[in-house]
Amino acid sequence: MKPRVVVSGASGQVGLFSIALLLASGFRVVALTRSEDPVCESDIPGLEICGMQAFLSSLAGQAATQRQVLLSCGPADLARALTRPERGLLAAWSRVVMVGTTSTDSKQDSADSVERAQVARISDVIESVRADCAAEDKPCLVLKPTLIYGCGMDHNLSRVYRFIRKTGFAPIARCANGQRQPLHVADLATTLVRAVECTAVVSLVSPVCGGSTLGYREMMEALFEVAQRPVRFMRIPRFAFPLVGGISRATPGVATIHAEMFRRQSRDLVFDDEVARKQLGHAPRLFQPCAADFRLPPDIAAIHAQLNPQPA
Repeated sequence: MKPRVVVSGASGQVGLFSIALLLASGFRVVALTRSEDPVCESDIPGLEICGMQAFLSSLAGQAATQRQVLLSCGPADLARALTRPERGLLAAWSRVVMVGTTSTDSKQDSADSVERAQVARISDVIESVRADCAAEDKPCLVLKPTLIYGCGMDHNLSRVYRFIRKTGFAPIARCANGQRQPLHVADLATTLVRAVECTAVVSLVSPVCGGSTLGYREMMEALFEVAQRPVRFMRIPRFAFPLVGGISRATPGVATIHAEMFRRQSRDLVFDDEVARKQLGHAPRLFQPCAADFRLPPDIAAIHAQLNPQPA
């Protein structure tokens, strides 16, 4: 019998796609939510929905005899809360699979102190979980994706795509030649399910990237094509980066743009995911976006609706 998989960060795009693939592969899935209800009803066979706090209360001292796997798709702090050995929680898991981020590598020297603090916190939490797992001989696999897209829920490409559709242009740094490797969320979910299934791999830390390496401007041009708009860039000189950020913060309804975002457009954010390719068969698609990549597919939308019921 396949193990039960408990998914934290279930309402995010990575969690939703992972749940869909796990169910299709015959796994029983527990999706953790912020709900205060201990257990919520689900109309989807194989899917149980449970409030995070209620699940934590039931987890302490639980042995891993039922072969539960933790798939952490949400904030690293949730994985930490679910694996604390001093509370007897680590014993409940036969395997821990975590989604990290390549930002812990690319933003260590960010000029933005908030970004530096965020990635330092994520790195510390992940390393702490890995150390605890190693001390108790628990398999722990950490996959670090970069620039996820594929269903309209990300805050990077999807935000730019919607901006282009609305305004017909996109702001871009004058020197925006940095290389990128956009990763479709379905490809990430596929590799995560393999990490859950592949019992031969007991320890792994690897980036997971998309199948194309292309320049930032080229990536943006693909979004214009999907939006069916002519390519129109507003080129921002380096000295104006802070000004644009200040305007965005002061404008209601406009997502905040940090100066650091423009600075990174000239940097190569390219990573080596050979470990994930060899050990987990990571095989991402080329970056060839279409309109469907910016909205939820029906099966994913159905899971999302179960996890986020609308009030009557």
